[in-house]
Amino acid sequence: MLSKRATARSNIPAIQRSLGLTYSKLGRIDEANQASRRALELSQHYQASRQQTVVRN
Repeated sequence: MLSKRATARSNIPAIQRSLGLTYSKLGRIDEANQASRRALELSQHYQASRQQTVVRN
């Protein structure tokens, strides 16, 4: 179910973090690392976007 959600909404950091944790618990380390890296990238993107919005206002 989580993997379907991640496919449908791949740009949500929290979903990618959850997917990474789940894969890790299942021993699927490569997939866990990939999802965790994606979550980090998305989080950084959102953070940069928020900072730009605050500066503009």
